[in-house]
Amino acid sequence: MPDPMPDPVAVSQGLALLFPGQGSQEPGMGLDLPDRSPGAARVFAAVSDLVSRDMRSVCAGGDGLLDRTEWAQLAIVTVSLAALEARKERLGGLLADGPAAVAGFSLGEYTAFGAAGMLSLPDLVRLLQLRARLMQECADRMPGAMVAILGSDMAVIESACRELRGTDDVEEALAAGRFVAVANDNAPGQVVIAGQESPCLEAARRLSGLGASRTVRLSVQGAFHTPMMREAAGHLAREAAAFPFSAPSVPVYSNRTGERAFDPDGPAPKDMGAALAAHMTCPVRFRDEVLALRRDGFPEMEELGHGRVMAGLWKRNRP
Repeated sequence: MPDPMPDPVAVSQGLALLFPGQGSQEPGMGLDLPDRSPGAARVFAAVSDLVSRDMRSVCAGGDGLLDRTEWAQLAIVTVSLAALEARKERLGGLLADGPAAVAGFSLGEYTAFGAAGMLSLPDLVRLLQLRARLMQECADRMPGAMVAILGSDMAVIESACRELRGTDDVEEALAAGRFVAVANDNAPGQVVIAGQESPCLEAARRLSGLGASRTVRLSVQGAFHTPMMREAAGHLAREAAAFPFSAPSVPVYSNRTGERAFDPDGPAPKDMGAALAAHMTCPVRFRDEVLALRRDGFPEMEELGHGRVMAGLWKRNRP
């Protein structure tokens, strides 16, 4: 089957496309897309062929695959890329009001790579499968926890984590069973911490006593976007270095730096293995990323994928 990856999105000013990450999945997501969009149907069919499983069935959730990291991640990206195709068809192929930049939340950054034409669909699927497998294996070997902290100040959260670690040396904190750190800076009053289970839950308890309005343990097994993913990141760096990345058709913004990372006028990215490894172990700086998009002249956004998490974070991150 020909590669159905959408043609690189056209450049215009003022609009950013945002793609959601893991956690946005739920049974039934995106099932309407292939029924009303031939392009979306081609994306579903192509991913199904590449992974030898019907992605409609995966997204339906009846077989429980959405509870497994490797299938949840593939389903989320499939739905987002299918939504991109449906959007293009809705505009009649005229993308005068199309995106001027793309970004995604954690896993969603990989969707952004595909939307910007940096990777072919087969390579994107292979990379997603590799990443998900490495993350799951790492979480199995080194279990962790993640907790959303709502209604607290970043300085207070960082101080509580630092106090529980008792050191800035990651290895020392891990050996003592005290590692916990910020994993996601999503928006004012919405931060996620991650680490070893006991210190992570203790940090959440202390932050509740320090005024956090709510703490919510996330349904994950690993401490993603922390140094606890370093073993997986090392394997990803070595294997992802062989993937052929192209220069993007539109600017792509980074979770790791919170700034524009890849430009259409620049050369093809090099050493993406190292960049993707850092993305796996560094905090997601989504608050900075949204502010950078607004600062750079993209005041409007459109969320492509299941749910409305990105739209909510965009509103919360007003300058």
